[in-house]
Amino acid sequence: MNIIIVGAGAIGSVVTVALARAGADVTALLRPDAVAESTSLRMQVAALGGAQQWAIVPIAATLSEEPDLVILCVPAHTLADACMVLAHLPAHIPVVALHG
Repeated sequence: MNIIIVGAGAIGSVVTVALARAGADVTALLRPDAVAESTSLRMQVAALGGAQQWAIVPIAATLSEEPDLVILCVPAHTLADACMVLAHLPAHIPVVALHG
């Protein structure tokens, strides 16, 4: 399953690392200015009990292929902009919003 995570803040990082460590095919979709010249990102989060967990995940500024699932992990005030980036996706692709 090809999963796109939109946003790499606190929530996006936790979701991305958890899915990647579980073996999911996950890509972090970031703002173009955040991607620069890199094609991957080492994401690190603190797990319960203080242990550090990390994963190296592919990153992109645009969608290059049709995902099976999109998880929006952006602040509520940027949700409309994030949805505009995904407006061209077919209606059958589920989009889940996780934000604080």
